Amino acid sequence: MELRTTVVQVARPGHRRADTPAAPPLTVILAREIDPPDGLAPIEWSLLTTLSVATADDAARIVRWYS
Repeated sequence: MELRTTVVQVARPGHRRADTPAAPPLTVILAREIDPPDGLAPIEWSLLTTLSVATADDAARIVRWYS
């Protein structure tokens, strides 16, 4: 399994008042199967979480939780 992560901030919708709280940062985890069985496409997941991801172990744990 290959794991990649990045943090994104979702902009507040333009129609919302300025005092509306901003969305929390989200961590995007892309999980991709490296060596799928013959004839099958690799599994790819894009996960969004508000949980902190500081290490590869953190990312792997979160993927297990979502699975």
